[in-house]
Amino acid sequence: MGNQLLSKQIEIFFYNPKNGIQPPNDYGVLYLLRRDVYRCLGYNTDTWTIDRDSIIWPGTMTILAGVDLLGKFFKGDDSFNGVGQRFMGYYDKYIDNKNSEIIYQFRNSLLHSFGLLSKTKTKTYSFTVSAVRDRLVKQYSETAL
Repeated sequence: MGNQLLSKQIEIFFYNPKNGIQPPNDYGVLYLLRRDVYRCLGYNTDTWTIDRDSIIWPGTMTILAGVDLLGKFFKGDDSFNGVGQRFMGYYDKYIDNKNSEIIYQFRNSLLHSFGLLSKTKTKTYSFTVSAVRDRLVKQYSETAL
């Protein structure tokens, strides 16, 4: 019985928003996050068509929060001090093993100050975001302090 409950919880967690809305109280947190990413990118989640303007910054923030969430589950740790290591560890393993520090700093710039500048003890990172250029995000500069 315990394995069936766990299997159901995993199924709810990864439920695809395109498959329709589940009854209340059965939403998985990843389902809600993915649904909101779709909404931010302009999708009507009732018809699954793009029918409005996207809101790039909140959509990007939601995607980065999703990487954060997956890193937490991947590591099995929710401690406050481990956020960067969890994020970069997940990013390195499943997305790209070359840019995790830069993407983590981009995440910090958006989520903590709704801006495009992030500072560590040794570096300052600057970014640009545009929906009309070749890339959504470009690292503008990285300078040593």
